[in-house]
Amino acid sequence: MAMVVTHNQLLDAVTRAERGIKKPRKNGVLDAVEAFAFLEAYAMANWEELSDQEKDLIKALAYLVVEPPKHSGVKLLLVRIKIAWLLLLGRVTPDDFARLHAAASSFSDTVLSLVEQSSQEYRDMVSAHIQAALEANRSELVSLEELRGQLLAD
Repeated sequence: MAMVVTHNQLLDAVTRAERGIKKPRKNGVLDAVEAFAFLEAYAMANWEELSDQEKDLIKALAYLVVEPPKHSGVKLLLVRIKIAWLLLLGRVTPDDFARLHAAASSFSDTVLSLVEQSSQEYRDMVSAHIQAALEANRSELVSLEELRGQLLAD
């Protein structure tokens, strides 16, 4: 079932999620948790119908979660001081940051899975590996890790 969302609502959610990662502030962390949950549900429900521009926007946010930008020593120190100050004042809790991390990770995992699933090249590669694994004619059981290794070998 597709969710009906305007482009501006999508942009707003991406902005709130990105702001929660890049510039933690009093209400921004919880706002970002909500935005990540919304974007994950939206992507799951609408991936095939999204425009290339919307997919690129969502993918860019997922990649930002996976590999955040590198900050200079001074900027990183300032961000850490700000986070410590928010925690010290009780404006956010460690649980709030844990929820942000969980929501962002779940979102990025979902989006990256959708990207992989929508790639014909990826589907062909997985099919070939599954076929090769089935044809290996091995009678003994293999561990889950070994099976993953065989399927994702390339």
